[in-house]
Amino acid sequence: MKVLPVNILLEKNKLTTKSAWLILLEITLPDTTQIFITNNTESITFQLQEYEAVPFELEASKETVKGDIPSVSLRINNISRGMQGYIENNSGGVGSTVVLRVVNSDLLTEDFTELEMT
Repeated sequence: MKVLPVNILLEKNKLTTKSAWLILLEITLPDTTQIFITNNTESITFQLQEYEAVPFELEASKETVKGDIPSVSLRINNISRGMQGYIENNSGGVGSTVVLRVVNSDLLTEDFTELEMT
């Protein structure tokens, strides 16, 4: 069972708020290069690490009755070609490790460990 800190729990339960819930990705490529991105409209700093604003989409695989291992597809908008070299040098990112964090824009000093997945 996950237990959220009180401040995060209170923010989560609000009906309206001016803050945003953001997804942060820490991507470690096979060559050990690390990329930090957020789906926010501007870059943010979380735990002394800057996460660059880059549009991306996450899509969970459909469940089947065959017992397939679930997977998640990550699509990163590469219109600026900033990711091109990383992708070309790392077989499209196959074998990378991704840490997904969900954080609140007004509570960036809180502990979001319970809202983290690798």
